[in-house]
Amino acid sequence: MNLKKAYWLLSVPVVLSLTACSESSWSVNSSSDSSDSLSKSSSSPFTSSSDSSRTPKEKYQRDLSEYAKEYALSSSTTPETFRSKVGQIAQKYGILNWENDNDSYIAIGQGFRKAKLTGTQYGAFKTSLLAEHPDKAVYLDQGYKP
Repeated sequence: MNLKKAYWLLSVPVVLSLTACSESSWSVNSSSDSSDSLSKSSSSPFTSSSDSSRTPKEKYQRDLSEYAKEYALSSSTTPETFRSKVGQIAQKYGILNWENDNDSYIAIGQGFRKAKLTGTQYGAFKTSLLAEHPDKAVYLDQGYKP
């Protein structure tokens, strides 16, 4: 009888500790699940609940403006990478030649303004972006100016 009682007394802490581990594991998984959910919900910063009321052109301009802002604030992206990504965003919205689309330059200028670039910084981005299309400067400036 004493042996059964001793076994029972020893097994209670084990069961309790396993339960605690199980709850702890659930808590970690739950936390992980919610962080995954947050990650998924924030992985596309360009969407919002009001997207349904926007035209594809407005969505394109918003996405492009947001990307231009991110680009301006990033120190690791090259102008070639920027152009490539702009091309991908444009293609997503059915724009095949963004470099000839005036509205693209306006949206990029708006993104640079949102990044709060100084005049010198803006000038540097403008020069690198417009190397092949200097005639588009007026549209970039239009977006950049408040």
